[in-house]
Amino acid sequence: MTRWVQSALVRRRKGFTFGNGVSVYGWPILRCVKGAHVHAGRNLVLISESTYSAVGVAHACVIDALQPGATILIGDDVGMSGASVCCASSVTIGDRVMLGADSVITDTDLHPVHIVPRRHETRGVLAAEVVIENDVFVGMRAIILKGVHVGEGAVVGAGAVVTSAVPARSIVAGSPARVVGAVRRGAQRYEK
Repeated sequence: MTRWVQSALVRRRKGFTFGNGVSVYGWPILRCVKGAHVHAGRNLVLISESTYSAVGVAHACVIDALQPGATILIGDDVGMSGASVCCASSVTIGDRVMLGADSVITDTDLHPVHIVPRRHETRGVLAAEVVIENDVFVGMRAIILKGVHVGEGAVVGAGAVVTSAVPARSIVAGSPARVVGAVRRGAQRYEK
């Protein structure tokens, strides 16, 4: 099946609206429960097969609006390579954001913390809005957790686990992520 046909089929998913120019490489996993909504802007690129990614991907792109009222807003010119976006409340991704191979963004813990209800209960699971501003680059296998705000132009290093706000034009790395540098406007390198 051609990428054009795949892109056309993806655009028809219930609960999803897409701007013009969706490009699909492999089959993404797109889920949206009744009463939730996902909106993606123009020129979204979803890479779900290793053939189309320099470092490969471990799984298909996943965009999942988990609960009624959940809203995922994805800006223009966003690229995702095997990335997962899971939302129980609100996830906003700005324009020109790049989500590296197998990165994860989630606004929810997905399961209760306490032992007894962990496997079977979904009520009372904590969720908090995630915002990723314009021109952010999220490195491969990085994880952005609930309640995080990533400022404009920031870089999240590969494998980082982000649990708190990331200042604009900063570079964060590690687990938990901490500021390790700054992105210079218009430059290809960072300052320490």
